[in-house]
Amino acid sequence: MTTIQISNTEWQVMVVVWREGSAPSAMIRSELTAKIGWADTTVKTLLKRLVDKGALTTRRDPDNKRGYIYEATFTEEEYAASKTKSVLDRFYGGALKDMVAGFIHRDELSDEEIMELRKLLDDSMGD
Repeated sequence: MTTIQISNTEWQVMVVVWREGSAPSAMIRSELTAKIGWADTTVKTLLKRLVDKGALTTRRDPDNKRGYIYEATFTEEEYAASKTKSVLDRFYGGALKDMVAGFIHRDELSDEEIMELRKLLDDSMGD
């Protein structure tokens, strides 16, 4: 499980890399420039920061001598699990039932979501 902290801005870069599996720097810069309006230098800075943090690895792009290929060192699912566990531990003492109860008592779950949770729990009891 990863302990790397990713900012909301860095998250945007990671989403592109996770989706692609491995992504050339030119493609990442092009997409984020078009989608978010970031300058090339901003994307380059974020890529370097993510490499320095250990969230991305890099290697030379064989199709572009001046470019690099970036790959994530963990999956989006692994990162989400890590962050979920962190929130669960910090705010609910690790007790998932307390977190779910909090959502239910604050009316943050619809009847449909509660039914889906009930089905998930019922199905897991058979395993």
